[in-house]
Amino acid sequence: MAPKQALDAVDRLLRDITQLDSPFGNKIMLLGGDFRQVLPVVRKGGRAEMVATCIKKSSLWQHFAIYRLKENMRVTASEFEWKQYLLELGNGMLPVDENDEMAVPPDLLCTGSLVHEIFSPYLSGRCSDLSSV
Repeated sequence: MAPKQALDAVDRLLRDITQLDSPFGNKIMLLGGDFRQVLPVVRKGGRAEMVATCIKKSSLWQHFAIYRLKENMRVTASEFEWKQYLLELGNGMLPVDENDEMAVPPDLLCTGSLVHEIFSPYLSGRCSDLSSV
């Protein structure tokens, strides 16, 4: 996710281009994402520094209307356990050990070649040797 400084830079640029002193030069901005998934990277920074750099901490954030998705459209109703796992993961509700680490279920681990695991179903008819991929 982009840091708040990037949002501020876009704001200044649009104000300059439009010659209007209103947020984003009075242009509509549409942002998308999940704050639980990707925080901005802060070199040698901890969690507090990453959160402080998040666009939600920008003075411009107050000008946004927030719409939240109520349903994960990529998960079918028959995948209830997977859907529940993703929600618990995103909400920080999964158990962690004394090192603040969580166990990854074995069926989610890739123990072989990641390229082969991900792409072989799509390449099976076209390429038998994936070593160069």
